[in-house]
Amino acid sequence: MDEQRDLTGYAHALGRAQAAWRFAPPELRRAAALATISAAWDVFRRDAGPGAVGPAHETPAALLLSDDPRRDAVLLWLADHAAPELAEAAATVAGMVGATRRFGAEDQALLDSAREALAEPVTSWGPLERSIVNTAISDRPVLEPLRALVVATNRLRGDAGFLEHEGGEVHHTLPRGNLAHYVPAEPAGCWALNLALLGAGAHAGGAPPPPGLVSRRRWSRVASLNGPRTMLGARADGIPAARPLRDPPTRPQPE
Repeated sequence: MDEQRDLTGYAHALGRAQAAWRFAPPELRRAAALATISAAWDVFRRDAGPGAVGPAHETPAALLLSDDPRRDAVLLWLADHAAPELAEAAATVAGMVGATRRFGAEDQALLDSAREALAEPVTSWGPLERSIVNTAISDRPVLEPLRALVVATNRLRGDAGFLEHEGGEVHHTLPRGNLAHYVPAEPAGCWALNLALLGAGAHAGGAPPPPGLVSRRRWSRVASLNGPRTMLGARADGIPAARPLRDPPTRPQPE
């Protein structure tokens, strides 16, 4: 299936969701908003890592049961910055769990960068933007809502906080030989872009976009490479692939 057909199918589905959201009764809209907040937390853990809080350095995954301080930060940020229905739902859940802890300065800077990238007017076009915009203008106007995401992703490729790296092997010298194990790289800022997409003004009127449109794996191909190959699961034909960046092996830190 070619990329234009994939994107067009997604855009038509988004249009149907927007129509359903617009004409849904208030009770259904509130329920959908609460479900979206729960899904946004699941996507955050997917993008930012599962965390290391609680017994045996684990934390429950459920939104209402988690001890992860990032849960509070996600809820409070959405309550302050999300589209109105989502902000109300996030504030409701934040009150239920007594959320008080907010994002630190570094995480807030990533969120600010993502929001700015989504809000900036289009002044130049990269290969992905040209592919989407030319298609939307020609015969598939339903693709227009995807343009902001593509433009923002291309802009954030130059931000070091959004670059996804690969981990590396760490070698330990032991009395009877060497021990090597793989240490994954720290997650980058993909989570911030996915949260920012739920923010007020980040999308056209109607239903908010599904949480987690950009995955870490596809973000690493798009954001960290000069020649991105995939976006939203659709191939960008004619754009050469490139090798992902790799982190040099690092020494383990004492606990």
